[in-house]
Amino acid sequence: MLRAGRIIFSRVKKTIGIIELGTHHEVFRHFAELLLDSPCNIKLFCHKKMIAFLGERLPKVALDWYFPRKEESAKHFFQREQAALAACDHLLIITVFADYGAFARLARQYPCSVVIHNAHTFFAPDRFLWFRASLADRLRWLKMKLQRHTEHKQALRQMCQAFIFPSNIIRDYAIRQLGCPADRAFALPFAYYEGRGEVPKPLSEPFTITIPGTVHSQGRDYELVYRVLSQLALARPTRLVLLGRPKGGAGQAILRKFQYLDRPNLEVVTFSDYVPQKTYEQYLRQTHLLLLPLLPETQFHIYRERIGYSKTSGGISDHLRWGIPAVLPDFWPGVEGTIRYSDLLALTTLLEKWVENKQPFKTSFIDYSMEKLRTTLMELWSS
Repeated sequence: MLRAGRIIFSRVKKTIGIIELGTHHEVFRHFAELLLDSPCNIKLFCHKKMIAFLGERLPKVALDWYFPRKEESAKHFFQREQAALAACDHLLIITVFADYGAFARLARQYPCSVVIHNAHTFFAPDRFLWFRASLADRLRWLKMKLQRHTEHKQALRQMCQAFIFPSNIIRDYAIRQLGCPADRAFALPFAYYEGRGEVPKPLSEPFTITIPGTVHSQGRDYELVYRVLSQLALARPTRLVLLGRPKGGAGQAILRKFQYLDRPNLEVVTFSDYVPQKTYEQYLRQTHLLLLPLLPETQFHIYRERIGYSKTSGGISDHLRWGIPAVLPDFWPGVEGTIRYSDLLALTTLLEKWVENKQPFKTSFIDYSMEKLRTTLMELWSS
């Protein structure tokens, strides 16, 4: 999975600083857990609320934590914690966002790797602008120009020692199409296989189909799912879970529409606000089938991203972490243990077979074990 060159360290025990000032909590936890039992010392730079999200998985007493103050900018936080940052042999930045200048200055001062979530946005922003005739988008573009985001991203691309992508396909796409240097491009999934302990029995009721993630109109074909479920002949009690908060008026409208699907053999579960992590995991443990009705393209801020090629989906991480069978449109490039559909009829037939328990599913997640991914990641920091 991890390819290209290596960042050469000596064999002396090193200190890795992990920085996450954005909202990719799961990815932050993933990399922190991989390094927790590694030969490295770890320093964590993140918001204080991250402790509540992580729960007991990363004990606070066992690690060095550094928190920004309320309303403190990334620039001032990095300046205030300069001594702690300088004590790290390498910095792993989970999310670069907002104050790109602060992250560019960080990369000039210290050896850094960056996790890539949106490859178009990071490597070729001017090629993939997507305004959609929105005044708000055009104002955002003007603000980014004034703040010199493009120049700061270029500096980051020049100074960073490694770029970490969630798959080989996205990594290779960034090299071929976006000019990412091959010798600094690496691939590592954003989740390791953890399993669910007791997996729901195939005939247990209700049969649970879960669509994980924020409910919004960008990047997901909820209309297709609605049409399929409105005509689906259900052989037994079934539950559909939209496992995420709605985003804006469009998200609220989707939830209201899906409530009309509720009928004697179909229960529709939705959430009006943020889903606590324990609740999120509880529903995933009860899920028989993940449904990821992705669209080929989505908008990230004012940029167009290509799903599966320039960015991944959080649902893929849920699939890999829990080992839950996942249903995806057939445009998505290869992921182990996924089931594909091409259109409305194909998805309808597929779901009917799963509800009736006539669809076999067997796959191995051995390539996604924590031990294997940890070994892969450590190649970045080994001689």
